Amino acid sequence: MKVTNELIQNAIKELIIQNDLDDVNVILLCKYLGIKRQTFYYHYQNIYDVVESIFIDDTKEFFDFNGSLNEFENKIKDYYFNNKEFLNAVIDSNIKELAKDFYYDVFYHFYLKYSKGNKNETNNARFFAGGASNIMIMALSSLDNKTIDNSINFIFKKINI
Repeated sequence: MKVTNELIQNAIKELIIQNDLDDVNVILLCKYLGIKRQTFYYHYQNIYDVVESIFIDDTKEFFDFNGSLNEFENKIKDYYFNNKEFLNAVIDSNIKELAKDFYYDVFYHFYLKYSKGNKNETNNARFFAGGASNIMIMALSSLDNKTIDNSINFIFKKINI
């Protein structure tokens, strides 16, 4: 069996959903996949490194997106609903900051990409991304789909680009 980053990432998602993140370790992952620890360490340093790589890969999908503002809003919603259990598990763990950084990067890039090009766009993008990522983390902590949906709607209604 050829082990890929994607296979390890998918297994981590499944294990984090089934277990507390603190209970997921390299030994459990290797047993789950039927691989040797050396194989894991060839790809990653630790479990947190895998979770970070998931967010990095997912961020790239948003960076490559070229749709309208409305389509981007729907993409944010779809991402949450397709990854809800994983995101909630990360939010409930000691690596919540990885999820916050993910949303910050997505919203920062989004703002710069869709802004009207004024000279303050970098500062505005930082401000917007900081607020939007905080709203997302608070909404995700609620575990309520309606709160998530309302929060995303709020973020996109407040944007002025």
